Amino acid sequence: MDKFYFPMETMRITQGPYGTKSHLEHNTGEPKDYPIDCAGVDGNRSAVFAPTEMKVTAIKYCSTNTIWLVSTHKVNTPTFDDYVFMTLTHWNDNDPYIKKHNKVGSIIKKGEIICLEGTDGATGNHIHLCT
Repeated sequence: MDKFYFPMETMRITQGPYGTKSHLEHNTGEPKDYPIDCAGVDGNRSAVFAPTEMKVTAIKYCSTNTIWLVSTHKVNTPTFDDYVFMTLTHWNDNDPYIKKHNKVGSIIKKGEIICLEGTDGATGNHIHLCT
C-alpha cells in the first residue's frame, strides 16, 4: 500500500489553513476545507508530483484553475487507510503537464508531475492544495 505524502520536493507554506487572507472563507464556510498555499524553493514554478497513482475527476479553467484528483487505490495516511482526494489550484493556462492530463479520467502515475505552481488568480507562484 502506498503512503500518501506531501506532493512537492520542498514544503514552504506561504499561507496555512487558518490564514486570514484568502483562506478564511474555506475554514469557516460550508462545506469546510483546510487548504494550504505552498511555494517551492525560490518562488519560481516548482513541480507538484503524484504521491500515488491518481485519476483526474475534474478540471476547471475559471477564475482560478483547479484540478481534482482521487487515488486509484487505498493509501496509507497518518490517520487512516482509504482512498484520498486532492485539489490543486492556481496552475497557469499554459502548464505543459496539465495539457498532458487535461481530461477527466486521465491516470497520473505515482511520481509523475501533475502540474507546476502558478499565478492564475494569485499574485505569486504557488499551489493552493487541499486533501
